[in-house]
Amino acid sequence: MTDLFPPRPTLPPQPTPPLGTSEAPQPQPRRRWWQRAVVNSRKTPDRPCLNCGDETVGHFCPQCGQRKADVRVSLRRMLMEVMEDQLSVNSALPRTLWALVFRPGHLTREYVQGRIVRYIPPFRLYLVSSLLFFVVLPFIADPGELQREVEEGIRADSVREATAGPGAVRDSSIRAGGRNVGVRVQRGDNNNIDLNMGVKDTLKVPGPLRPLNRRLLAGEKRLNSLPPGEAIRTLTETFEENAPTGVFFMMPLFAFILKLLYSRRKRFYVEHFVFALHVHAFAFLMFTLMMVLRAGWLNAAMGAWFVIALYIAMKRVYGQGWFRTLLKFVILGWAYLFILMVGVMVTSVLTVLSV
Repeated sequence: MTDLFPPRPTLPPQPTPPLGTSEAPQPQPRRRWWQRAVVNSRKTPDRPCLNCGDETVGHFCPQCGQRKADVRVSLRRMLMEVMEDQLSVNSALPRTLWALVFRPGHLTREYVQGRIVRYIPPFRLYLVSSLLFFVVLPFIADPGELQREVEEGIRADSVREATAGPGAVRDSSIRAGGRNVGVRVQRGDNNNIDLNMGVKDTLKVPGPLRPLNRRLLAGEKRLNSLPPGEAIRTLTETFEENAPTGVFFMMPLFAFILKLLYSRRKRFYVEHFVFALHVHAFAFLMFTLMMVLRAGWLNAAMGAWFVIALYIAMKRVYGQGWFRTLLKFVILGWAYLFILMVGVMVTSVLTVLSV
């Protein structure tokens, strides 16, 4: 009987699930449309390298270093992957934008405390927001439209001079669509129109500045050789090209002012620079929305919120009292306003030199 019925093989004991759980697979959370790029990734770690044929499993080939990925993909799929790689378009983008706009100082505090991966990095956030601003800016301040408005203003001055008598419009500011473009028009003896950008005679400036002044006079002469409308358009386009560089170089000065104001807090300069990156990213985002919306009361509200948010961010990041933070906020505002004016002057000089 024992031979007819052999003993059954004993199976290893199965682990019992914890109380309150089920052995059925748990449903996966539904992914949003901006998170599908992670699922539809074109990474092929199990396939051989398409460049050298190495069969080692991995995302990169250990022989030639090429990334293992499909190259024949749709444009939508490629764009989604670029957004995922460059902007962290999963939950990081909405979380970062919400904190940037409605939680002043939160991003800087999280970065300093080491919680980095859940948000877009500060430098990348600044680059994207500034790029968005300077991409939208030419559509709002269109140099071609400005050129047409300037030419119409000059023709109106010519008609007014013809009706009022010769020499009635000898020196006036060019206005385009009600906006003063900051350049004055002068009529010479031969009735030509020249642009006066305030460049002094070389003999009236100090000796070390005379080479620079001669180059400015040469740039003004080149602009006066063009029609006034075209000269204004050239100045506007060149200034818009130089503005991103000027703002980028003013940002370390913003962080340096914070370093001086909070010298007793024993913080590294990098912490102030990260705060400056977040502040400028917030400013570019607000200014972009203000340019696009063009709503008077809404723009005023966003401008007021920017000032209030900067004050709250300083209070949260540096942890000082309300009155002391207010005092340093005012000092920071006046100091950076002076730096901004100097930056605009330097950018204007570089604009004239590069036309």
